[in-house]
Amino acid sequence: MGDNAYLDITLNSIISVWLIHLVLNNKSEWVRKYILENSVLNKIGQVSYGIYLFHFVFGFVYERIITMLVNPSSETGLFLLDWKSNYFIRVILLFAVSLASFYLIEKPILKLKKFFEY
Repeated sequence: MGDNAYLDITLNSIISVWLIHLVLNNKSEWVRKYILENSVLNKIGQVSYGIYLFHFVFGFVYERIITMLVNPSSETGLFLLDWKSNYFIRVILLFAVSLASFYLIEKPILKLKKFFEY
């Protein structure tokens, strides 16, 4: 695992711990309105299983595809493999793939729950 992968993991962990701490320790109207009822965060929560499933492999596949399609030493390759743009692009693509997975796979399966007792 490269140094950038550890930076990505650390950044994600810090943001996640901070958000959990904020919600658990601050029961104000602001937290309810801007965190718990936030449509973007609710959508992320809705597709979080897909994010969980795809996140590890996604970074590896993204870098392999970029290095196959684009010369890594070209200006485009340098931009796409730069850790900041790489992180941003991967997050957007991961969310898009997870959203597609939710609507094409998970949601139809969830509709089958009515046919089973639990």
